[in-house]
Amino acid sequence: MTITGHLVLEALGKENGNYLSYSKEKLVLQKSNKGVTIVFAIEYQDNGTIALACQGCEKGLYLSHTNGQLSLKYWEKGDDQLWIKYDKGFGNVAFECSGNKKGQFLSHAFNEIWLQDGYEGEGELWKMENSPESDYNNYLNEYFTKSEICVKELCDQLPRVTIFTSLDIEPNKKLGYFKGSQVFNTRLQQNPLAIVYCETPEHVQKAFDIATKNQIPIRVRAGGHDHEGESSGTNVVTIDVSKMTSVKIDKTTKIAEIGAGNRFICLTSKLADKDVMIAHGTCATVCITGYTLGGGWGPWTRKVGMNCEHLKGATMILGDGSEVRVDEDPKDGHVPELLWALRGGGGLSYGIVTELRIQTFDLPKELIKFELHWNHYDDKEKYPKDDFPTLEILKTWEEVIKSENTSKLIGTNFKINGRPTVDEFDYKKISHGCCMYGYWEGNCDELVTFVYEWFKNVLPMGIHIDGEGGVHTEPFEKYIPLVSSKTPLTAPVKGPEINFKIKTAKEFYINKNGLMSSWDRESFAKTQEKIKAKTRVKGKEAATLSGVPIPPDLDDPAPHKITSRFVNHEGLNDEGYKQFLLSLTSSLIQPENRGLGIFTYVTLGAIVGDYYNSKIGKNNPTAFPYKDKLYTIQYQAWWNETNYEKIDPSHFQNDSVYENTNRAMDWIDVARNFNIPNTSGSFISFKDNSIPTSVYFDKNYDKLKKIKINFSKDPYNHFRTRKTII
Repeated sequence: MTITGHLVLEALGKENGNYLSYSKEKLVLQKSNKGVTIVFAIEYQDNGTIALACQGCEKGLYLSHTNGQLSLKYWEKGDDQLWIKYDKGFGNVAFECSGNKKGQFLSHAFNEIWLQDGYEGEGELWKMENSPESDYNNYLNEYFTKSEICVKELCDQLPRVTIFTSLDIEPNKKLGYFKGSQVFNTRLQQNPLAIVYCETPEHVQKAFDIATKNQIPIRVRAGGHDHEGESSGTNVVTIDVSKMTSVKIDKTTKIAEIGAGNRFICLTSKLADKDVMIAHGTCATVCITGYTLGGGWGPWTRKVGMNCEHLKGATMILGDGSEVRVDEDPKDGHVPELLWALRGGGGLSYGIVTELRIQTFDLPKELIKFELHWNHYDDKEKYPKDDFPTLEILKTWEEVIKSENTSKLIGTNFKINGRPTVDEFDYKKISHGCCMYGYWEGNCDELVTFVYEWFKNVLPMGIHIDGEGGVHTEPFEKYIPLVSSKTPLTAPVKGPEINFKIKTAKEFYINKNGLMSSWDRESFAKTQEKIKAKTRVKGKEAATLSGVPIPPDLDDPAPHKITSRFVNHEGLNDEGYKQFLLSLTSSLIQPENRGLGIFTYVTLGAIVGDYYNSKIGKNNPTAFPYKDKLYTIQYQAWWNETNYEKIDPSHFQNDSVYENTNRAMDWIDVARNFNIPNTSGSFISFKDNSIPTSVYFDKNYDKLKKIKINFSKDPYNHFRTRKTII
């Protein structure tokens, strides 16, 4: 393989223009202009050695080594000994004589060209110059050198911190690096230079200082749930704060000081143990920091707003390495600009957050997590039944969230599954698989009454109520069948072996049952169970669904692609409904997808409710720009091949799921650009890099740029990913 372009060998350390060149059949040291004489091109042989060919001379004229002499050799490259490139690791290049004892190098000393025995440090070596390939090689050499230095300094200066690097050779560390490199969206694979598991703000400061001093990019990771993988990267230092999990609650103010690495699965239990809670999210393995900085939508949004509304202060590391605290003034409520930016203005842009201070609220006495299902799938999970038009169910859900008389529904998410295209599309009649998820602050009787009253025209077959279980427990689903009557049941109907005792809200969380990953994900394991069972009966779900554990895949990393938008406060008009449902009915969605583990759907997250209808909710100073919207629309495509492999690990890449994944992602791309009247914007927590950054922050974007410039102390923009500010 011949590398095109000339190769000039410049004597390292000599005055500019001292080159090894070829002139009048002699090797010369040429000064000044490189273009005056003929120079050498580099050619790689099949055996891995290098020939230095005289560029422009007749074919086969090479710089070679024969019998201890440097010579110009014609044609028969195999008859003599050629050169292999020897990289010192400092951006210089030595050419070692192939086949000779180690240490015989082409070198330059005393203004002569000679063969040097021993070690390259005894003579002056050569660096490649004056071609794009050579410049790039020099860059790589320099980067590798800086990387080695960076890794060494990290390990030397943070000896008690867990660090995995791409340079590790010990098997356990290599495995740790491989696992640590994985991000939640397994469609994206990152290969960081180093992963530093910081446990204190001082660790963060030191890791940041070492990385930036060596000019290595940094990323910051807590839960790693960034949908575009921006919490890590390739050839970067990933500062992982997942071990910073302290939680302290002020007994007077009830403000919680929360370490940046707290995941909801443990954080909610710690808070509930003190009889308080925050406006957490749905996924158990999401961390508090990225969630809050992005806004913080969740199952409490209708009642208390997004979590960013309650951010009272933060501690962070700025671009100059200094630590700063920013807090709301407890006397007059003044919010500093930097704190305002952290309230929904996106993560990382302004610094590395190490602690959040969040106002908690008292737990209610009663709390129920429930689901309502419509248009169940057939036995093979291919097509939904047409019990009710999707439009009627959607409009009913919208009326519920807009009403001022549904305060006990403190949060809700509505899922509509995409379906294959139909011969004649009628948006008023088309049916999709639908599910409403809800958080109910009340008892079972009140919940049943609510469902009968509001959903009487699209009455589901029953109400699913999550039981005592949760992650790492033995959960089961409770089921209340509903009858075609407007008369509410006076008491829950008990099925065989089902106990309807509802725990208190505190027990609900301590048992780790306060999260609801199913609000965001479909379970491939559960779908497979349904296909195998084929025991659905009229009036209720299959009995096999009672007593089964919560599907294991709802919180697992998995490949996916998403995009989002908001529905404006006035809601969708007729054309909006038509276009929205058309976007969910597509030839890019295959009938066999669900059986293979490919799920394409939207989740609609209610924003409107008591909090944002109130004066406080409307006027509380936050950078999140879309608090006036009705609800979010999150288009999602997931394929859970990891769980398929658990069923049969021999699959791996030989998996028929991959026949349809490209079309599923194409569906997301089409949905992103679909013309749906009365929708706008996009949600940074549902990140899609194809959407311009300004769209995520809308009217607040210009102010956020100024805050970054004025307060981050980051002139070289080290705090950057694709969707950070600026």
